[in-house]
Amino acid sequence: MPGAPAAPGSASRFQGDSPARFEAKTKKTTMTNQDYLARAELYLGSDRKSATAHGPRGFRTAANALRFAIEEAAPVSLRGARLKIGDKLLARADMLALYNSRRYPLARKTSVKNAVSTSR
Repeated sequence: MPGAPAAPGSASRFQGDSPARFEAKTKKTTMTNQDYLARAELYLGSDRKSATAHGPRGFRTAANALRFAIEEAAPVSLRGARLKIGDKLLARADMLALYNSRRYPLARKTSVKNAVSTSR
């Protein structure tokens, strides 16, 4: 059910988050336009350890970080990718869901849009 809290024992990465900003819905993540405009740090690497070791790349907006990660970064670097928005840390699957969301405020590359939607 939309807006319903995660079931007890479910593996939500967003436990304790304000439902007004982030919401886990059966493998879907939603953000408000304000969140897409928030500053963000992007960690890229072939796994979580290497992404952390390489350190963050700062972006003026989360939307720009998502665009860079999906459209410009090497696909292998998305395996360990993490996007930090404020104190929230999002994994690759969440990043793809946000990029594919109808709320994503930037134009997408057509070739990437087709590749991302078929790579699930």
